Amino acid sequence: LINDSVIQFVFNDFFPENLQEGTGQVAWCSKEIDSPYYQAGISFQDDQLIKAMDSYLNLHCHDMQ
Repeated sequence: LINDSVIQFVFNDFFPENLQEGTGQVAWCSKEIDSPYYQAGISFQDDQLIKAMDSYLNLHCHDMQ
């Protein structure tokens, strides 16, 4: 993955259904050692997804405190 590429992503079932798929821009990417997988920072492009993710993370961050 190249920085600034626009990709489609899919999160696992731990996220609510409205947050499981979307489009984002790659901010950074690193290949995992001894694995075919990558870790990436994704900048969300859709305002509705940004607001929904913000609400979701704020709710769950308070649960962790």
